[in-house]
Amino acid sequence: MRLKAPATLIIVLALTGCAAQRSACPEGWRRIELHDYDGALALFDRALETTERAELHAGRARALHLMGKQHEAQIAYDGAILREPGNAQWHVGQGIVQQALGDLDAAVSAYNAALQIDPKLEQAYYNRGIAEQQAQEHDEALADFSRAIGINPRFAQAYNGRGVVLARTGRLEAAIRDFRIAVRLEPTRATAHANSAAAHYAKGDAERAFIDLNTAIRIDRSNPLFYTNRGRIYLDLGEATLAAQDFEQALSLAPRAAKVWMLLADAHHQAGLRGKALKEYERAIQLDRTLEREFSGHEKTAPAPSSN
Repeated sequence: MRLKAPATLIIVLALTGCAAQRSACPEGWRRIELHDYDGALALFDRALETTERAELHAGRARALHLMGKQHEAQIAYDGAILREPGNAQWHVGQGIVQQALGDLDAAVSAYNAALQIDPKLEQAYYNRGIAEQQAQEHDEALADFSRAIGINPRFAQAYNGRGVVLARTGRLEAAIRDFRIAVRLEPTRATAHANSAAAHYAKGDAERAFIDLNTAIRIDRSNPLFYTNRGRIYLDLGEATLAAQDFEQALSLAPRAAKVWMLLADAHHQAGLRGKALKEYERAIQLDRTLEREFSGHEKTAPAPSSN
């Protein structure tokens, strides 16, 4: 069984919620820009010993969020909102944290609160659109991405987001147009190139899909999904050796990606390397036991991933 079109589309959350105000503890915000989150947190904590300004709580929240400490970030944003409830940016930040926690209803509520304060806040519409598409509310997501574009016609991420929803609902031509606009506005936005590739391949245009994926990889060589999608195209076209090379590169970046191990097994099986394929199949099952049920109809010596 071969995989069909790589259906994975990428949408990136805009982490711009707390960048508007930096008058309090500017060095803390600078540390965040330098990815020194521990240093930023220490500076905000020290400043809070002398003043309880909302921006300092929001700075803590931003640093904690980027450190992956979402529950602590949620509490910190609560502190910022308590002290300055009329600041829409703090509500957007809270929404971002709620999305990271998987609470889409709470995220939408936070973005609604932000938009009640500032109806022209494009990031709130954009992020709410992401939450809606995650909840499979495609019409609502399209409307919000379009609202963000209406406010800022140069908002490349919003075109990319709208293109994702259009592609997922089968409107490939319209999706490709949005991806093209996103790329024109931000030529180095790798995800838009990769999404364009997925849409073109779904239309049967493998040549253009390769061009777009190669561009995405030149821009960002650290995203395993780009290599996985290119490998899936190679696999579908019967180029097992090239597919295996891409899956191996993806696994070097994300070694615990169970489904990529399964894809690699399928590529090696197609290439006649059944011993390798069996080991890779077993590695996939070790990482994700549900794959054993998903592929229980296939022999272990001939693993055959299905499209997803």
